[in-house]
Amino acid sequence: MAFNSWAVVAIVIGVLVYIALPVALAVVYLSRVNAALGRDKPKKTVAGSAGTGGGPDA
Repeated sequence: MAFNSWAVVAIVIGVLVYIALPVALAVVYLSRVNAALGRDKPKKTVAGSAGTGGGPDA
């Protein structure tokens, strides 16, 4: 069974979304927790996460 272009695109998009959604949710959750606890600055957390994972907001 040969791979069609649309199948490859769908798989790639699916994998990216599957990886990006948990990462984005984790970044938002951690930033809110850090802001609530007041231990770390939210800007530092967001910048570090964006620099490491290349989030959607980068």
